[in-house]
Amino acid sequence: MLMRGEMRNMQVKSFLATVTLGAAVGALGTLMLPKNSEVYQTANKAAKSIRKEAEKAVQSLTSSN
Repeated sequence: MLMRGEMRNMQVKSFLATVTLGAAVGALGTLMLPKNSEVYQTANKAAKSIRKEAEKAVQSLTSSN
């Protein structure tokens, strides 16, 4: 049986995975735009930022165990 803290960590990891997957799907749509497009460049920067923050969050969760 999972303890309350373990269950919360699993929920947070699932949430972060879902958010990251959603961002990846959105970024995939922008890949169809020309690379010099302002929309493409802005979306690419946002995707990189989201990925970095998600990686930091997962690392902090895994290192706290």
